[in-house]
Amino acid sequence: MVEKAYMAVEDLDVYRKLCQLHLEKTLERKLPARDRRWHVAGDREPYGSENELCPPGCPPETRNLKPETRNLMTEQPASPPRLSFLDKVVVVFFGAILVIVLTAVFFRYVIGHSLSWSDEAVRYLFVQFTLLGVALALRDRQHIRVEFFVEHLPPKLRKGVEALGLLLVLAFNLLMLVYGMRWVFESAGFTTPALGMPLNWVLFAVLPVSALFALVYGVRRLLRGEYAELDVGASEPAGGEES
Repeated sequence: MVEKAYMAVEDLDVYRKLCQLHLEKTLERKLPARDRRWHVAGDREPYGSENELCPPGCPPETRNLKPETRNLMTEQPASPPRLSFLDKVVVVFFGAILVIVLTAVFFRYVIGHSLSWSDEAVRYLFVQFTLLGVALALRDRQHIRVEFFVEHLPPKLRKGVEALGLLLVLAFNLLMLVYGMRWVFESAGFTTPALGMPLNWVLFAVLPVSALFALVYGVRRLLRGEYAELDVGASEPAGGEES
């Protein structure tokens, strides 16, 4: 299909090297329809000066391409998304769990002396890691769900069910935020057995914090119309779109 669409290019081998996989994945989606017809018809009529068609640094093999097409060929791959603050916190917790577990194994089986605090620290870190990960999964629309019944609904009804499900998730997180805060203050004064740290801040505080992040991400999804998770089937409209 690429060869037919770009028959105006003299050297297809050089063109394939320039485009690589980026052309196959993005060009047909991004290129305006009028330019696709332009290449199929073999229309080479320039619509500007030679420098406009091929500015400094442009490969000579792309001289017959319009600027929109050439930009798609030469643009750099998209950089990976930056990690948010919560992403970095979760990464730190996971790294801490890994380091503590490896250190505890080394002390127990190599040195012959067990660490009294390692199990407790890993347990609390794992709880925090999990609850914060729940909020991130809601942000990225990665929660696991059973979609057997939803995918058999009509598109409009399916969209309403997806929105209702997201609203129920927001209501649940609102309850967790309110009662989690009460739990934090009511458990003040208790300490962890091994580490001797305040139990309400080490363990219980992550519940309202996770719920707060989940509320923010959930409301943002609701405003964007991103009701469904990303595990939708081919027949199910993703987000707020209707099929």
